[in-house]
Amino acid sequence: MTGCRLPMPAAAIVLAVAACTNTVPNPERVELHRSAPQTLVLRNEGSVPVVVAPQADDVEPLAIPPDGEDRLTVELASVADVAPAGDGTGARPVPGTERTLLAATDPAGYLVQADLDAVLRAGPAGAPPDAWRIAFAGCPGGGWAAAPAPPAEHVLDLSEPPLPGVPVRLCPQE
Repeated sequence: MTGCRLPMPAAAIVLAVAACTNTVPNPERVELHRSAPQTLVLRNEGSVPVVVAPQADDVEPLAIPPDGEDRLTVELASVADVAPAGDGTGARPVPGTERTLLAATDPAGYLVQADLDAVLRAGPAGAPPDAWRIAFAGCPGGGWAAAPAPPAEHVLDLSEPPLPGVPVRLCPQE
């Protein structure tokens, strides 16, 4: 494109935006803290068995009978990008990069991290499993990022399918 020129105010805006796009040199993601083990109670309050599908090749499906339950133990890690402080006094978390991620599960293979949520696949025996998205963000009081959470139980009733596109929120108990 020959002869293409931006008006002077537009050129100044483009230069100003370009100068501000990389204000954090070489951020590094670090774990800020980890929750105490949390118990995720997988409950079946329905009248047919529910199967939790494994998301790893070496794991068997988990069958939960009607009016039964099983448990997963999970640990959540609060992580953030950190970058050198401008004044040379060390590294600081980069605002807006804090996330809560799945750090460990026992038994492994049923609940996996997917983007910012975790996913559990479960449904009635003999039917394709539904994807249960479990969100750790949006909790009151700063949620998991505020401080390491004490041990707690969180109940997930698998007898009805999840609402499409709506994650189940898992927050520390207050």
